[in-house]
Amino acid sequence: GSLLATGSYDGYARIWKTDGRLASTLGQHKGPIFALKWNKSGNYILSAGVDKTTIIWDASTGQCTQQFAFHSAPALDVDW
Repeated sequence: GSLLATGSYDGYARIWKTDGRLASTLGQHKGPIFALKWNKSGNYILSAGVDKTTIIWDASTGQCTQQFAFHSAPALDVDW
């Protein structure tokens, strides 16, 4: 792939280009993000955080496409 996704303690995920420029900021979590995972096609990112939610992001637009808030504890890892 040509993009890097990072999660942060500030609750934001960021998508970076290979030249180091910020492509987009994903801000829906209300606490630190502990895990990110690209789908196999590379067009969606799944994030998980201390706020007990997991979110599916459209990598090209940076938009939240679906949010799951049914966890009973912080989500520490994700997988597709």
